[in-house]
Amino acid sequence: MPTSSIPEPNARRPVLDSGVADLARVLSAAGRDPFLLYTLLAALFLLAVSLWGGWRRRDFLGVLRPRGLLALTLAVLAGFGLTWLLGDTETALELTVLSRWPLYLVALAYGPSAGLLAALLFAAFATRASLPGLPELVLALELTVLGWFAIAPSPRVHRWAGPLGLLLAYALAWGTGGSAMLHTLTGNGTRWATQWSFHAPLLPGLLASALLLLAVGPGFYRRAFPDSWIIPRSSPATDLPEPSVAPSEAQPDQL
Repeated sequence: MPTSSIPEPNARRPVLDSGVADLARVLSAAGRDPFLLYTLLAALFLLAVSLWGGWRRRDFLGVLRPRGLLALTLAVLAGFGLTWLLGDTETALELTVLSRWPLYLVALAYGPSAGLLAALLFAAFATRASLPGLPELVLALELTVLGWFAIAPSPRVHRWAGPLGLLLAYALAWGTGGSAMLHTLTGNGTRWATQWSFHAPLLPGLLASALLLLAVGPGFYRRAFPDSWIIPRSSPATDLPEPSVAPSEAQPDQL
């Protein structure tokens, strides 16, 4: 379990300890700490590449449709409801990631823009601070990267794409922005012991979320989210060359 010097993943902070104050601490220390600088640059690069990948597909058009907005709203409310039901118990700490499963689903369905928007709305509900703090900002990065991974390989084609994307997005987001957060708050973000103490309680919820995503097959995405703009343009089964001559126009010796 996390030690007293390591912030708990689901900890509630005072109102004055907002994301603005935390982010100011990170930026002010980045110029003096190479580890903090490089992890921040990596996190910003991930965010930019993920959003650009979604905007090239105009993924925001899908989530801004009525059906997309409804799915986004229900996912945020479901995530907040799970967080509220778990409360501040030891079980809540272990299942923190699992309570975000509806947000993962909508990010996989609609792309990085939906992931970012879901994280911001979820933070507005779930945090007691005046503004989201560093954990909420890292969650926003995680959901954005997850939405980018959903473009290809798509969970609409491969059942394993969702769980794999979740594990990779978690590793990348918390390995960059999350490491910067831990290093700022503890001063020991470069130590494996610090990283393990923070993430070990979250692993059961992460693995449970991945298994639940594995249970959601491609058909569910096609039926539940048909208006997404990150639907693959073609699949291996239909990616065949077009005939140069229609059968009705072919010469007898070509038939």
